[in-house]
Amino acid sequence: MKVRCERELSKMKHVTDKKNLKICLVGSSGGHLTHLYMLKPFWKDKNRFWVTFDKEDARSLLKDEKMYPCYFPTNRNIKNLIRNTFLAIRVLKKEKPDFQEASERIFAWAKEMLVRV
Repeated sequence: MKVRCERELSKMKHVTDKKNLKICLVGSSGGHLTHLYMLKPFWKDKNRFWVTFDKEDARSLLKDEKMYPCYFPTNRNIKNLIRNTFLAIRVLKKEKPDFQEASERIFAWAKEMLVRV
């Protein structure tokens, strides 16, 4: 995943200062969040924020990080899909990240849709 992130960053011609990137890291709590956290060598020196479930493991792991809680469950839950879509619009408009990485399919779908907004 780190190699893919680095490869995607190298394609971003509009970003001249890659050290001052703003990164959005999105994933559910648990294993997906752990995978994103394992990318720490990639994101540790960059401006970043997280979007994840407001659960104890996420709060503990990200206690010193900027975090936006999203709604769960996401599987087969239209109400939370809609709520998370509006949350994503608000967060992306406010934060204006240069790069987003999502480790869960439901978030990746919303991310790809909203990147075009």
